[in-house]
Amino acid sequence: MTITLRATLIGALVILGGMLGLEALNSMTALRSANERMKSVYEDRVVPLRDLKIISDAYAVLIVDTSHKLRSGALSWPDGAASLRKAQATVQERWTAYTATSLTANEARLVTLARSAMDGADAAVATLLRILDAQDKAALDRFVVQDLYRNIDPVTDKVSALIDLQVTVADDDFKDSQQLYLQETWQSWLLLAIAAVLLATGIGVVVRRVISPLRQMTEEMDRLAAGDVSVTVAAAGRRDEIGQMGRAVAVFKDNAIAKQRMEAEQEQAKKAVEVERRRMMAELADRFELAVQGVVAQVGSAAGRLTANAQSLSGLAEQSRTQAAAAAGASEQTSANVQTVAASAEEMAASIGEITRQVGNTADVARHAAERAGRTDATIRQLANHAKAIGDVVQLINAIASQTNLLALNATIEAARAGEAGKGFAVVAGEVKSLATQTARATEEIASQIGNMQGVTGEAVEAIAEIGRTIDDINRIAASVAASIEQQDAAAREIARNVQQAAVGTEEISSNIVLVRHAADDTGVAAQDVLGAAQTLSNDADRLSGEVERFIRQVRAA
Repeated sequence: MTITLRATLIGALVILGGMLGLEALNSMTALRSANERMKSVYEDRVVPLRDLKIISDAYAVLIVDTSHKLRSGALSWPDGAASLRKAQATVQERWTAYTATSLTANEARLVTLARSAMDGADAAVATLLRILDAQDKAALDRFVVQDLYRNIDPVTDKVSALIDLQVTVADDDFKDSQQLYLQETWQSWLLLAIAAVLLATGIGVVVRRVISPLRQMTEEMDRLAAGDVSVTVAAAGRRDEIGQMGRAVAVFKDNAIAKQRMEAEQEQAKKAVEVERRRMMAELADRFELAVQGVVAQVGSAAGRLTANAQSLSGLAEQSRTQAAAAAGASEQTSANVQTVAASAEEMAASIGEITRQVGNTADVARHAAERAGRTDATIRQLANHAKAIGDVVQLINAIASQTNLLALNATIEAARAGEAGKGFAVVAGEVKSLATQTARATEEIASQIGNMQGVTGEAVEAIAEIGRTIDDINRIAASVAASIEQQDAAAREIARNVQQAAVGTEEISSNIVLVRHAADDTGVAAQDVLGAAQTLSNDADRLSGEVERFIRQVRAA
């Protein structure tokens, strides 16, 4: 059966916990026993000691002291009797409580003797009470001298013996407690020693089975992390948790060994691939050099031929441009002459046309003027009618202004009658009166202007009628002139049309020559571009050849 590390640790903790539990139980038992003994000492020794002291004082102090005070007269007979009866009750109460406690054998014997003495003392106290009830002073004196101490002293002696016995028994109980304390202390130390031994044993087991293997495994893992695969995992053969960890570390070791082996294989494969790559690169460089150098040579040759062709084309373009320029000059001169003739013909036709148009316009203007003169005459007549109507309106406004002036005057009079309350109204009435006066003057001026306008309107009607008659005469003359000019205009237009056709032909020739010259210019520019491109291509071919050589050197060096 394999005991796991967990079971070992749990077992050690359970045993240690059990020992601590036993120690705790033993301590609780000892404390309980000590508590019970202290309770017994208090209830059976301390409390009885108090009760016995009260009983002794009741006999020795209360009864004896009361008797002497009665004899001396310091205490009255009823008070003395009450004090004695109180002392009897106290003794009976305390004695009953004392005898109810746990008594030892010697104590029970002394209790019997004390009870006998107390019976004699109680009989004497009963006699004393009868004397007090009888208030017999002589009998009291005889009782105190002959019977008091003889009956009280045995009781106090027996009570004193019981008190001494309480102290003795308490001392015995203390000694027993001391012995029990020593015994419990010894047991506690024994349990603590056993627990310490078990704890040390458990620590030793933990150190031997846990800490030492873990420290060793840590060192082995550090060596594995450093790349040392020769390490031996000692804990891998254990069958507990440490063994599981050891086997996991062994897996790490196997993985590290496999990794190193794989890295070695990869390094060998890398070297082989590098050798093959160099061989292929050299072969590729050779093939590339053969192919590219041929292409570069062909490109250089083509660039040379292209340069020669471009130079030849540029020369031809220059000749074409020169000839086209000469033809263009001659054509431009011819075109200029034709244009001059055409312009003169067009100007003549235009002049005739303008004259025709002006004559037509004159006729139209005359006709329109006649029409407008008629309309103007009607308009002026309407204007005269409207002026008359405006005059009527002006008269009406003048009448209203007069009436307003009259009303303003009446308002001023009423405001003056109103005194201070009518001052504002008087100001308004003054303003209205002023406005009515201005309106009257304005209407008079308007009436004067309208009268003048009516006179001028009559004169305008007569003048417009005369203008209408003159315009009719102009219209007839313009119609005759227009007929003659239209014939001259037709002839001039025919001449201008023929000259214009000649000018158009000359312009077309001139335009074609210009196009030829532009084409020659474009050809020259294109030839220059081709020449530049050919030179650039030649330079690029040289540079490409240099780059290819450098690339091949780098490839072969790689």
